[in-house]
Amino acid sequence: MDSDYQLLQPLAWERLFLSLQQKMQQELLVKQKLAYLKRLVETYYESGDAAFAALLDEPEPMSPEFMVASCLKGEADEKTSTIDLAKKRLAAGLQWHASGIF
Repeated sequence: MDSDYQLLQPLAWERLFLSLQQKMQQELLVKQKLAYLKRLVETYYESGDAAFAALLDEPEPMSPEFMVASCLKGEADEKTSTIDLAKKRLAAGLQWHASGIF
């Protein structure tokens, strides 16, 4: 019986380690996305719409920033501009992050 417990114990630690590693990766992605949203909004207010649009087109494909930019572009429409979406997402993300959700 003790040998079964000793065999299972390393597996439990490995699962815990992998779970913590995934959580850290998710937190890093969230921080990268929030930082990009913040940069977008700051760029808009400091340098205008053209600089904002250029920054929106800048991210490398498959990066967290690219995912944010693609979502913003895809969801913007006649009623809601890309910058308005970015400001709303940034505000919500900062609120969630402050409350410990992310």
